[in-house]
Amino acid sequence: MGKLNVLDAFEVFVLLEHGGDENAALKAAKAMIPKPKQSPFKLSPINDLLKQPPPFEWLIRGWLQPQSEVMVIGESTVGKSFAMVDMALCIATGKEWNGCKVKQAPVVYITGEGYMGLRMRVKAWGQEFGSLDNAPFVLSEQPADFMDKDNLAAVDEAIGEFAVAHDGKVGVVVVDTLIRNMIGDENSADDFAQFSRNLQQLCRKYEAASVVVHHPGHGDKGRGRGTSAQKGNQDTLLLLSQSGEDRMMECDKMKDGAEPPLPVGFELKQVTIPWKDDEGKKLTSCICKWVDAPAEKTKKMPQGTRLGLETFLHINPNPKDGVDLDEWRKEFYRKHTGDTPTAKQKAFQRARKDLVESKVMAVTDDVYTIIDMDNYKWSDTAEVIIAARVIASSNKPDRQDKA
Repeated sequence: MGKLNVLDAFEVFVLLEHGGDENAALKAAKAMIPKPKQSPFKLSPINDLLKQPPPFEWLIRGWLQPQSEVMVIGESTVGKSFAMVDMALCIATGKEWNGCKVKQAPVVYITGEGYMGLRMRVKAWGQEFGSLDNAPFVLSEQPADFMDKDNLAAVDEAIGEFAVAHDGKVGVVVVDTLIRNMIGDENSADDFAQFSRNLQQLCRKYEAASVVVHHPGHGDKGRGRGTSAQKGNQDTLLLLSQSGEDRMMECDKMKDGAEPPLPVGFELKQVTIPWKDDEGKKLTSCICKWVDAPAEKTKKMPQGTRLGLETFLHINPNPKDGVDLDEWRKEFYRKHTGDTPTAKQKAFQRARKDLVESKVMAVTDDVYTIIDMDNYKWSDTAEVIIAARVIASSNKPDRQDKA
């Protein structure tokens, strides 16, 4: 009787499942090995960090960086939505914006109010600057609650469907306005952090920049209304203001060493569109017409920031001599009219931060000094400093030798 040929498990697999084709069986066996689970949290090794990245391309040269976090602040009547529609449509079409080169990219515009009004602005823009047919631009028909998980999933799904035709990517997601797309407390640092975290997670998925349109603080037009955590969270901060007939947009913050662009002025030009109301009258909207900024910048210090500078100078008007943080704080609290210690504390923290970030002051080891310069951010800074020095000089005792 002949010896039996015993087959191992793999040989049986080759014979029965793949008709004796060993190569096919090997490929099938490899495919059956479970792959390690990919973590959504990525770590980049040092060699990858040191490689030359792709050439940096601004979305709007000098103003809007790719995959950045941007906040736009302005009063309700200043025209901030008109300005953002103009920038968004320039990006969607690749049209030069106010003399600045633009990289064409898909745009998602999430509106919290005035859907019909936004449609009319888009129509007016296309009538004035050229056809928008098939431009990669979409407008939401309702606000998005970035605090709600189910709503966020619906927004993600809608953007994903739009992005399919654009290699799964979006250039910019505009949220207009913050409060209309955040069912939470804008004064709460925790609520704002959750809003920002959810928005950025969405934008990272589609490699998009985020632009959040917001209203200014009640007592400080140079910051967003609500928690002071907003400014620190942004890569770029754009401020829109109006003085009489003059409107202006300026860059108050630009991260990573980029030189902030010079302020620009703008006007709102009325445009008649072919759409009609129920009486057959044609409707009108406006477009932005960008012009040179007013020759003389008239923006003055916020009231709380000015009090911070004045109380500092009351202690010591000499720029070479520093003032200790505790001493300055006591003087500020003494002069501030806040009803509670918490109100005084927040006002002082805000004033101190503004003065340092605006390069009016420098700080080393909690000792603050004035920075002497020719061109401060606020037009009345030099005036406050000079006045304090004049008062201090006049109060000095006469030290001349008497005959």
